[in-house]
This record gives sequence, C-alpha cells and structure tokens, in this order.
Amino acid sequence: MTGTGGTLYPAQSLNFNNIGHQDGDPGAGSNATLTLSGTPGSATVVSGLVGLTLTMSASETNANDFDIFGFWQKPSGNYSMMQLNAQTGSTACTGIPSGTIGIRVEGKPTIHSPCIPLTAPGSYYASQTWNLTTGVTTLHVYKVDGTPVKCISGVGGGSGICNADGSSSVTMGATGGTFDHVTVGNNEIGYNNGTLTYFQNLMLNWTTAPSPMFWASGTSGSVQPPTSLKATVQ
Repeated sequence: MTGTGGTLYPAQSLNFNNIGHQDGDPGAGSNATLTLSGTPGSATVVSGLVGLTLTMSASETNANDFDIFGFWQKPSGNYSMMQLNAQTGSTACTGIPSGTIGIRVEGKPTIHSPCIPLTAPGSYYASQTWNLTTGVTTLHVYKVDGTPVKCISGVGGGSGICNADGSSSVTMGATGGTFDHVTVGNNEIGYNNGTLTYFQNLMLNWTTAPSPMFWASGTSGSVQPPTSLKATVQ
C-alpha cells in the first residue's frame, strides 16, 4: 500500500498471497524474504499489518525466541522483529496468563518490548510500526473482531513499555538507514514440530506509516473488521 490514494484491492482478491510456515523448521533458513527497492527501499518509517494464525499449543515449550515476522534496515542489518515466547518453561514471557503465548518485539542491538498474550491456537491481526529515525517500534495486536489485546507491563522487556492503548513498544539503540526487506517465517531458535503458523494478506505502508495500521469507519474511529479470518492449507 502506498498510503492515502493508493491501490484498494477488492475483498478476497489476495487469497493466495499467504504463507504457511512449518513450525518444526528453526532458524533463518526457513524464512521467506520480500526485498524492496525504489521508493519503499529509501523509506525511513514503515508499518505493516498481517493476519496471524497460530496452530501450536500454548503449552509448547520449544517456542522460545521464535522470530516470526520482521522489518530489516540497510546498511547495518538492524531489525524490528515480532517474536513468540511460550508461557511455559524458562522463556522471556513466563508470567503471562495460562493458555497463552507471548508476542513481543525484538530489535538490534538486542532489546525487547513487553509481551502481549495470545491464546493459542488462535487468530489475530498484528500491526507493527518502525521509525528508523527515532528508533521507536510499536506492536499492536487485535482479535479477529477488532478487540485490542493488551500487553503486560514488566513481562518480556525491561527496556520497553506498555502504552495506554495496550500496544507494546521499545526504542532501539541504533537509528538511521532505510527500509530494506521483510522476513516471514522463523529467524531464531524457537520451533514446534507438527504445526504451522499462517501469515495472511500482508499489507505495508511506507509513506504515512500509521501506528496502528488498522481500519476504521466513520468519524468515531470504530473498528469494522471482516466477519472471519480463515487459514486454508493449499
């Protein structure tokens, strides 16, 4: 998306622009990469919205530092990464409610935001905005009916904060550079055999880069989500 006035795609027209990741594949080798050039490749701020469906269980202890969706900078290679951590075991999100997996932002040099608890299995919308000039990155998460899911202060990120709207944010130590590419899949050590994570209908905005990148209707700003969010194995 190129901001206000950009292309508007009809509902269901992007059904096949989705990725299913085999969670048993750990490490950066199981990423899909979208590299950007031209105008987006010179951007210094970016927002993204992705439909996220977890099929793994919340009790899965291997989901430790499971990097799932990231924005990358050039030339230094710093990043702003959505990262899962299971509620059980010695992970960064231990302390979130039972039956949930924590999602937070990891940045480079290594820094983290507080965890947002996700019921797993479950489907959500995740909106990430990264300002490469100020270093501030913010993560909003919504249930499929548009209800915000709020982060938990003090869990998962000693340097980050929970904002009044429930979003989770942190300020990176390194700033500068421009937007380079997006990774979808897994970029670190976490894994879970036998399940898939679905990434659906990714949208990017590198012009107005709203935080959150989410829809609203009318002057009240009330959220009007789709009636369903579905994951289909092709």
